[in-house]
Amino acid sequence: MVNNSVYNTILVASHRRSGTHWTIDTIRHNFPTVNNKFITLERILPNHPSPMTIDEFKSGLEQKHEKVIIKTHLTPFEVDEIADNNLKKIIQFVFETSKIIYVVRDGRDVLNSLFYYTKSFSKKTQEITLMEFFNQDLGKNHTINKINRVEYWKLHVKKWLTKEDNMFLLKYESLTEKFNNIVQELESYLEIPKSQQIYRPELKSKGSSAIFPRKGVVGDYKQNFSEDELVFFNHTVGDLLEDLGYLVTGRIDKS
Repeated sequence: MVNNSVYNTILVASHRRSGTHWTIDTIRHNFPTVNNKFITLERILPNHPSPMTIDEFKSGLEQKHEKVIIKTHLTPFEVDEIADNNLKKIIQFVFETSKIIYVVRDGRDVLNSLFYYTKSFSKKTQEITLMEFFNQDLGKNHTINKINRVEYWKLHVKKWLTKEDNMFLLKYESLTEKFNNIVQELESYLEIPKSQQIYRPELKSKGSSAIFPRKGVVGDYKQNFSEDELVFFNHTVGDLLEDLGYLVTGRIDKS
């Protein structure tokens, strides 16, 4: 359990395309004692395209009188396989001493957004269907024998939910629909004062930290999924979607 009186870091964790950067921007714009920059945890791992040394990482955490946001798309189970003992200790320390905010979004919107985001730079993805994208094997990327993209989303969420007693579970849809209320709940969880006036950052504004934001529309998957794709998705992860409070149906209402 985090010692609430002395924590210095806020870990914002999520599967890709779940609203990570909107959450980060919400925190840094509404909590004056949070540093305006953030650190990506994966940068200390081997082979990261924009690497950071351990000393640089530790230096980034040393902000006098300010909390530091750390962003990650990692899950706890992956750390054992992709990091040496020294890195494991550092990552585990971050997991154990940070206030954790896990951002979850309807997996259908997550994979829909990820597909069109990936198509924007990957010629290979431009040549495949959404169903083929769902079924791509991510095993080698995530130290698992074999797992498709939809199964990995489920695994990601379920692994983080094992830490539910010691984290703030933030639904993207709640941030969209009840923004001010969520900021107030974050104030209680983080135990630091928010600004007097709540500011709602825009996804595509100049000051956004988001990387190639799309629409951010709740339920946008309905405009792109075929009924076969929806049935496949619901068959694979429908139980988790229902547990998270999302409506699971085999038909698409595009209204």
